[in-house]
Amino acid sequence: MSTPIVKAGVAGSPIEHSLSPTLHEAAFQALGLPWRSERLEFGLGEGQALLELIRDRDLRGVSVTMPLKAELVHLLDWVATEAWRLQSVNCVVSEDGHLTGYSTDGEGFVNWLHYEDQVHLEGKKCLVIGSGGAARAVAAALNDAQAAEIVVSARSEERARDLVELLGPTGRIATDDDVRDADIIVNATPQGMAGTNTEHEMPCDPSQISLSAIAVDLVYHPLETAWLRQLQQRGVAGHGGLGMLVHQAAIQIELWTGAEAPIPEMLTAAKQAMLGRS
Repeated sequence: MSTPIVKAGVAGSPIEHSLSPTLHEAAFQALGLPWRSERLEFGLGEGQALLELIRDRDLRGVSVTMPLKAELVHLLDWVATEAWRLQSVNCVVSEDGHLTGYSTDGEGFVNWLHYEDQVHLEGKKCLVIGSGGAARAVAAALNDAQAAEIVVSARSEERARDLVELLGPTGRIATDDDVRDADIIVNATPQGMAGTNTEHEMPCDPSQISLSAIAVDLVYHPLETAWLRQLQQRGVAGHGGLGMLVHQAAIQIELWTGAEAPIPEMLTAAKQAMLGRS
């Protein structure tokens, strides 16, 4: 058997704990591709060096994480419409040295909810907590999926207003009543993430959320945050963030390989990797 060759990777800083190579290689193995994926440590200001490496090593594609998502928008040969709208790239595709940037987070979010729970977003009132890159991608995807209203709650009023402006007439700044009224609530902040100074914080009061709502936490470490655990104890449907990670990666696999991504195998690999870290 020939030795697998590196054809993909994940770039950012810090990158040592990224799950992306695990997801990529689970997909490559299921698809019968002799490819490997590796972690690429590139920090702020090193976007051009990353693109040169992709060309020099003839990589097929690279996942992109912080702090390079915004930087690459203005360095690539071409940027897809969604990535340009969000001013954020999380996937680079190389074809004969021509490098294209995509944003797969929003589409991955919508695909995940439909895959896990057949959630349909049309006509729903949605509350997005946060105003960073993940919040922007999710809010834009909710808008594209014809949510009736998207309200934004964030610590930075300026960034919240910037996100609302991106959404147009569907978006507005959240009030206290919106937590109780929302059909779908998305935590797009690091609150609850293991190993951070916000590990024991909650994005909003679980007791205020309607029992008929769906709660979505983009945090995936731990697999179930304290916020989700309290909600599920009350009977509120909840989803942790590992599924979004897998589904946005699945879109990238399809862009790189042209084949349908093996989502069950990718989910299994991701869960096993996270259980190994706990």
